[in-house]
Amino acid sequence: MMKVSTTIVFALIAGGSYAQDVLDKPVSFSARHAAITQVISSIEKQTGVHFIYSSTVLDANRRVTCAVRAM
Repeated sequence: MMKVSTTIVFALIAGGSYAQDVLDKPVSFSARHAAITQVISSIEKQTGVHFIYSSTVLDANRRVTCAVRAM
């Protein structure tokens, strides 16, 4: 158990600088009555980050309208 915990902590620390790089990537898109899955897909394509979510928590077919412009 200790070995697994140590590995997870190391992975989190090592991934810290990568996580900041992800936060620094500009993202721009607009969606009108689009499924959340389409919005997530657009963000994934622009950033190279993949999102994982539970369908019991998030209704992925829900339609949203949003506009995001990189600054």
